[in-house]
Amino acid sequence: MQVRRTQDPEYWNDYRPDEADVEALRDLIVEAGAPLSLEELSRAVVFRRVHSERERYRRLLEQGRFYRPADAYELGEELVFPAFDLATGVVTAKRDACWPGHSPFRVIAVEIGGQTREFASEYQEEHVLNQAVRGTGAAGEAMAPEDVFAANRATVMSTLTSALLERESEFARFGDKWLTRAVMPEVHVGHLNLAEAVIEVSWEQGQAGTGVQAPLTAAEIIKQIELKGATPEVLEFSLDLALSGDDRFIDVGSEGERLWLLRRLVPPQVLETPERLQYQPVSFSMEAIPTDSLDLIWAVPDERSAVGVGGPGVDAPLAKAEVAVPYAHWRAGTLPVAGAVAAVLPKRQDGVSVITLLDPVNEERITAWVAHSAGYVLGLGPWYEAHDVPSGGYVSLERTKRAGVYAIGYRGKRRTQREYVRVAVATDSHLEFEMRRQPMSVEFDETIIMLDDSHEASDRLWRQANSARTPVADLLRQVFAALAKLSPQGTVHFNTLWSAINVLRRCPPEPILAELSLDWRYVGVGNGYFALDERATSQER
Repeated sequence: MQVRRTQDPEYWNDYRPDEADVEALRDLIVEAGAPLSLEELSRAVVFRRVHSERERYRRLLEQGRFYRPADAYELGEELVFPAFDLATGVVTAKRDACWPGHSPFRVIAVEIGGQTREFASEYQEEHVLNQAVRGTGAAGEAMAPEDVFAANRATVMSTLTSALLERESEFARFGDKWLTRAVMPEVHVGHLNLAEAVIEVSWEQGQAGTGVQAPLTAAEIIKQIELKGATPEVLEFSLDLALSGDDRFIDVGSEGERLWLLRRLVPPQVLETPERLQYQPVSFSMEAIPTDSLDLIWAVPDERSAVGVGGPGVDAPLAKAEVAVPYAHWRAGTLPVAGAVAAVLPKRQDGVSVITLLDPVNEERITAWVAHSAGYVLGLGPWYEAHDVPSGGYVSLERTKRAGVYAIGYRGKRRTQREYVRVAVATDSHLEFEMRRQPMSVEFDETIIMLDDSHEASDRLWRQANSARTPVADLLRQVFAALAKLSPQGTVHFNTLWSAINVLRRCPPEPILAELSLDWRYVGVGNGYFALDERATSQER
C-alpha cells in the first residue's frame, strides 16, 4: 500500500503552514464565533491536510494509475508517481533494456512537468515500489485523521504556535486560546478605566457586606462597562487580553479561571516573598540521604522541599488537610502550600490566587492570598495571634461547597493547660533553647513546636546568619549542641533540628538531613532521633 505523506512523521517535522492553512483557520474561528484552543486549531490543520491528500489521491486515480516497475504501460498512458509528491506524467516512448545479472525489462520515457525522465517497466524481480502501491484504492487504506493528529500532536502544535505568533497582527493569543483580531472589538482606555472602578467598588462592597471579597470575571465586568459588538466569548477574550496588558490589573484566578483584581489591592507580601520565607539555595548531595530516611523529609511541611511533602500519592485533590505550622510560616503569618495542603487548595503554576478562609466557630472570614510559585498562603497572622496558635500547632484546611471558600480551624484543647514547651532564646551571638511551662490552648506537634523568647532578638540573629551566609553545617552544630542539653539522653528529633535551624536561616529538610548523614559526629538512633557520636562528645569535653 502506498504510504501517504501525511502519515509519515517526517512530513509533519518539515511542515510549515501555508496561506491556505491560515485562511482555513481564520474561517474556522469566525464560524465558531469564539476563541479556539491551540489543540483545536492544530487538529483542524491535520484533518484538513489528511482530507486534502485523500481527495487528491481520488482525483489522481481517476486520471491514471500509480507507477509500478512491474507493470506494462502503453504510449500516451497517464501515470501518477508517489515518490515525486504525486506528480503526474504521460508515457512518450518505450524500449527494451537489460542489465547484467537481471531479467530483461523495458524502459519507458515519461514527460513530467515539461521534462522527460526514464523509468523501468515490466520489471519482474522484487522491487520496493512494487510492494508500496499494491492494493491502493480510491481512498487507500490509511490512518484515520484523528490517529494522524494523535501521533504528531506535539510537533504540529509547536509549529503552529510559532507560525501564529509570527502573524500577531492577524491573530491574538490569551492563555491557550486564539482569536483573529478582525472579529475583536476595540477595548480602549475608557473601558479599562471603567473596569478599574467596577473592580474596586465590588471589592469594597464585599468587605463591608458578606465579608467575602471576590475578584471579578471578564463577563461580570462587561455587564457594567457596556462593551459590545461581538459574541460573549469574543468579548470576554478581548477584555481578558486587554486587562492582562495593563499593569493596573492582575489575574488572581486558578485552575483555568480568569479572575481580575487591582494590583494595588494585593498585599506586597504576596508579590514579594516575606523575609522569613526567603530561601537562599544551599548546595547538598541528595545521594547522601539514605532511601529509608525519605520518610523524615516527607513528614516535614516545607514548600521548599526538593522531593515533596507527604510522599507519593499526595497530588490527588483532597477535601481536607491538617498541618503543624512550621516556625518560618508562624512568624510570617502564612501556611505552607505543600503536601496535603497543596492538594486542598486551588491549582496554578505561578502567580497569585485569592481565597476566603472561614472560621466556622465564630463565622470569621479572612481574605487570604495563595502565592503559588513561592508556595505559601498569606493572611493568617492575626488569626494565629487571636487564637494563640503556636509554631507546631495543628491547623486544618477544608474545602466547602462554595468555590474559593475554605474552612479553617485548629485542634483545640478542652481547656488551657500549662505545658513544658521548647523556647528559642537568642543571645548576642548564638541561639539557646529552654523548656518553659506555658499556657497552651491548641494541640501541637512536640517535635516541631518552637516558641520565641523575643522576636526582635531572633530576627537579629536571623539577619546575621543570612548576611554571613552561615553554612548549614555550622548552624547544625550550634543548634544540635544546644538542643541536646534539653534531653537526658542527649537526643534530638530531626523535626526539632529543622525548626531550630529555620529560626536562624530558611532551610528545607534535605540539606539538613544530608549533613546529618555525611558527618560522622551525628548518629541516627531510630524514630527520627539523632545523637552525637561518643567521640565527638569526648572532643567537646
